[in-house]
Amino acid sequence: MDAALERFDAALSPEETKAAWAEIQSIFAEDLPMLPLYFYARAHVSGPDLTDFRQSTYDPLQNFAEEWRRQ
Repeated sequence: MDAALERFDAALSPEETKAAWAEIQSIFAEDLPMLPLYFYARAHVSGPDLTDFRQSTYDPLQNFAEEWRRQ
């Protein structure tokens, strides 16, 4: 699961994202440690001159602020 999550987080093309997400769902459905009833919607807004802005898909407190740069 960790490897699949890393592939999903690093995927650049829609095909890679879809394949990684399918693998994550397959592992999750097989193990099913919990039954998620809902997912939190999150919106992230940044200025057009901000680069290297990314949010972790899994940890809302992880924002990689030390990597942000202004153009």
